[in-house]
Amino acid sequence: MTYASEFIRSDEDHQAALKEIDRLWHATPGTPDAGHLEALAILVEDYEKKRWPIDKPTSQEARRFRREQMGLPLEEQD
Repeated sequence: MTYASEFIRSDEDHQAALKEIDRLWHATPGTPDAGHLEALAILVEDYEKKRWPIDKPTSQEARRFRREQMGLPLEEQD
């Protein structure tokens, strides 16, 4: 069964779209399947951003993360 909805409105729709993306993953560029894959990827990304938003880090969190990534000592906490 293929996923043919214009919208992803539920977790069930999301799962169906992910299965369809998996099926279409190796579609030949320029084909209708490749266009469908691209459209589904955009819809899934939009749904996931709304369903599971990720808050921006505070400046302190961002600095701490960057220091960890660079292998630098972490700042003392007040």
